[in-house]
Amino acid sequence: MGRLVTTGAVVLAILAVSVTGCGSNRNGEALHPSVLTEAGLQYYWQLPLALDSGESIVYLEQIDENLYCLTDSNRLIAIDAVKGLPKWYYAVGEKSATVFHPVHADKLRLTAETGGIKEIRQPVPAGRLEPFDAVLINTLSYVLVIDRSNGQLRRKIPFDFAANTTGTCDGTYFYVGSTKGWYYAIRLNEAVKEWWHSANGMITAPIEKFRGSIYIADDTGTIIATRTSAGGRKVWKQQLRGAVTGKFHVDQRGCFVASDDNRLYAFSLTDGQPLWEQPFVCEGPLRDPVQVAEYTIFQFARRDKFYAVNLVTGKQRWTLPDGRKVLAVMDGQVYVLSAGNGLLIVDEMLGTVKTEVPLTGWELSAGNTDKPAIYVASGSGKVACIRKVSAGRLTTDLLGERL
Repeated sequence: MGRLVTTGAVVLAILAVSVTGCGSNRNGEALHPSVLTEAGLQYYWQLPLALDSGESIVYLEQIDENLYCLTDSNRLIAIDAVKGLPKWYYAVGEKSATVFHPVHADKLRLTAETGGIKEIRQPVPAGRLEPFDAVLINTLSYVLVIDRSNGQLRRKIPFDFAANTTGTCDGTYFYVGSTKGWYYAIRLNEAVKEWWHSANGMITAPIEKFRGSIYIADDTGTIIATRTSAGGRKVWKQQLRGAVTGKFHVDQRGCFVASDDNRLYAFSLTDGQPLWEQPFVCEGPLRDPVQVAEYTIFQFARRDKFYAVNLVTGKQRWTLPDGRKVLAVMDGQVYVLSAGNGLLIVDEMLGTVKTEVPLTGWELSAGNTDKPAIYVASGSGKVACIRKVSAGRLTTDLLGERL
């Protein structure tokens, strides 16, 4: 683990670059602030990261309060998503290791060391353990539990199977799928598998969690809802006609799943029954993440187009031939990444394109439907937050720093 120290000088530099938009990367100058201003947007903050020689950012994701960058050296870098301040970094694995996406879990309570049989039978009362908010990230062979406030490693739990998915966590267990089509509940404090069940095929899509259940989708098109209590009881199952390989979405409104059979499905969490009269049919396979906003579902279909679908009815709102993924939904407008790395500003209900902004110099972007911000990065290590001009400026008072 390496701790990033933010000095007053660094904070001033962040503020300066946020206002001027200066700074170049391997692909030339970044998008000029004046171009953003014409579209009602601004750089809220920009942050140059200190990467090692030859190191590049390959992945960007915003989760809760943090923005995560993963480099091609498998170094996970955490940034305060609101303030744009670096927090910590951690070397997740060797450069050749397969690293899955990070996930959050709040108020974990772990002892200083994993225990044995005695500790499993007579665990330390949870009230005696200090809770902390964690980020968990797994490879093929282990999961790391990291204190997301400071980057301290709290657990490294090896697997006795080959993982094949991004896992999820409910604060007590880490759930992850294997290459052989099994999914496991691993008790974090004791670092042991407590229960496991089989799916119908290989599990590639990330496992999803909502309240007391987890949801598994496999490459045979089987969707399984499993209660996490009492040894993992399966409560319902649905069989689709195509594989599910991309990230699907679960919240209080339902389970929204995209399949290789060109269809987008919506199921009730209670009994797995369809929420729409018919699944939404596209003209190409659905292998990219389902993105769900308050009123609309967004989905890119390979060799086809980008769709906006009414969440309640499952009917089409509009399509964009060049759309790829949503970077933000703000005040009735959808900010869509185009195939040519442009930012399309689209009316959410009508689908009319207001304007397009070229994301010059920003090769990476984070998919997002619930935060009023757009997060972009360059492979060379520059990261930025773009917000509406009406959001105001980032100030030293907001940063909370003594300079």
